[in-house]
Amino acid sequence: MVLVGSKEHQEWLMRSLGGIVHASQEEGETGQKWNYLGGNVNVFYQNSTMSRGLDVDKYNVICVHDAEFAQPFWSAAKEAGEEDAEAILNSITIDETTNSVLRISPIVGRGELRPKIVVIPRDDLWKVKQLDQQVLGGSQGGRTPDINHIAGVIKENNLTGTAELEDGAISVDRTLPRGGWEEAIKTDRLLEYFKLELDRIKAKGNFKNEEIADAMSRILKILKKAGRGKGLSISGMKDKGLKCKNGLISIALSMLYYEGKIRKIKGKRKNYWFNT
Repeated sequence: MVLVGSKEHQEWLMRSLGGIVHASQEEGETGQKWNYLGGNVNVFYQNSTMSRGLDVDKYNVICVHDAEFAQPFWSAAKEAGEEDAEAILNSITIDETTNSVLRISPIVGRGELRPKIVVIPRDDLWKVKQLDQQVLGGSQGGRTPDINHIAGVIKENNLTGTAELEDGAISVDRTLPRGGWEEAIKTDRLLEYFKLELDRIKAKGNFKNEEIADAMSRILKILKKAGRGKGLSISGMKDKGLKCKNGLISIALSMLYYEGKIRKIKGKRKNYWFNT
């Protein structure tokens, strides 16, 4: 799904992307199920039928193109210097954007172990409540990942689901090729697992699985020699004899950390890694 700020922006996106896009209008939940089965990019706008409370939990990925829906009264009040007008304007913006983004949330007893992904511009993060501790990149999580790598994680893991037309009938493949997603949700480690998948996508084509496993083994040996209470930075590991490419070290550390084989402490300038 894609969220835009207005019907005009929806129409602009339709013209820009062409035939792969469906402009959501006044459909109810049944109509939105058919939209999902159609396999198109479903674009809806703020302050519309969908943003006001439809459950569209079949969708698992939503991209916020923009969230600048018009509020003429409070905008004018702000310009006129009306007391509290800006705070009220921002509060309405936050409520509307949050309600729109959370339309894809799972319903109790249905799809609760399916990952839900929100792709949103850094400048619009403040408009979404309830997700403060689940942000990768932007103001809460450091450097924003490359959008191509994010798309790679979504595509290779079939996070959106895949609509297929066979013998005149539409079917949707919602299979997750890696079992780690459900476990990550159960243990409240979805953000960590997504980071791990990002590292895997970045390393893909550069390193073989055997090379990554070898790097993990080398790092563990270095940390074990250092002792359980002794933390080492990457440069410290290299000083102790670790010989690996930097790209390999990064993904190997991520995998070891996620698997619980090492722990990390953030220093002022470096991360320090410990044997568990």
